[in-house]
Amino acid sequence: MKLNIKTLAACLLASSALVSCNNEFEDGASGVSYPEQIELGKWAPSYTVDGSNKYTLNLTVNEQGDTICDVTVYNPVTEQANVLGGGKVSYNKQTGMITANYDDSFYGGQARVQMAIKNDMKSAVAYIYTVTTNNNGQETLKRQDYVNMVESDTISMLGMWALANGQNLTLYMSGKADVSQNGEVIATGTFAKNALGTAVTTTDNKVYQLSTNEKGQTYATVDGQTYYAAHEKTTYVDDWEEVSTGAYYTSAFDFEVPDYVVLEYSPCRAEYRINMYNVFGQMQLPAPRTDNYLSFNWNKKTNKVSLTSSTKFCTGFELEQNGQNYGVVNGIPSGSTCKYEDGKFTFGITYAIDGVGPLLNGEDTFTPAEQ
Repeated sequence: MKLNIKTLAACLLASSALVSCNNEFEDGASGVSYPEQIELGKWAPSYTVDGSNKYTLNLTVNEQGDTICDVTVYNPVTEQANVLGGGKVSYNKQTGMITANYDDSFYGGQARVQMAIKNDMKSAVAYIYTVTTNNNGQETLKRQDYVNMVESDTISMLGMWALANGQNLTLYMSGKADVSQNGEVIATGTFAKNALGTAVTTTDNKVYQLSTNEKGQTYATVDGQTYYAAHEKTTYVDDWEEVSTGAYYTSAFDFEVPDYVVLEYSPCRAEYRINMYNVFGQMQLPAPRTDNYLSFNWNKKTNKVSLTSSTKFCTGFELEQNGQNYGVVNGIPSGSTCKYEDGKFTFGITYAIDGVGPLLNGEDTFTPAEQ
């Protein structure tokens, strides 16, 4: 086995992907007067790069009158949307910063959104983080994305809406809609905009009329009854299934594991994952976890591929030099273009050590035995 990580010096470079940051924003600009209170409103991206996630943000109030923040995230690869929903909001009028915290999220844990209003009061920059807390209560933030935003007059209706009658409506980019209750789909249908908002028509001839008021609150009317609708993260089920095995090449170790590596797919997530324990276990490295996945999206129609933000796998290899142990090497997305070509996936991976920095930006590959 050949280790492609050349020198320790490379790993001492600063890595924005690994260094935790508790605040991306500096103090408010001198002389800028921000509003005394949070102003409700809708926000959309000022520009979206082709192939990247699209975010829309809604500062609204819930049924109890609490100011909350809903963020809808549309993934163009999976053509699905998910939501950071109901985050309780705080506001710093000195800096013009709005902070929303989420106890649970589709990232798999706590999340936080920070949005700083710019000097023109009509544009802002929003940062999305995942949050982990150690035993001492110290937080570490990992930035998932950021987006420049401008005021908007609409919100995204995609994703899941939890109705006060106990039902959930999930709307997809394709125009398809599901109605579920207690975790089971009870009806399907389609949706379209009309003069009142968005109407979902189901196969059992029911119509769910969704409308949003001036406060950004959404209500659903069905069978003559109107219910408050909360925009929430989609509820996933454990529907992972093995779809193939394949050969995995790791650029950090210049080593290919033959056709033993398992590829799984989750229909409800539209997500694939590779069990990296199969890789580093086969290499006889002491990979310490079995839930050790490289997760990615693949659109078979367009062949677009993207690593998910949850991808972080442990190799089990500990880097030692001159008698000092620098820690265990992990793999995370590098930001390089991923692709599927000629029956093979290519992933841009940064191999790095937490709290130290990157060792190598490389390209790993996976060649499934079955396509």
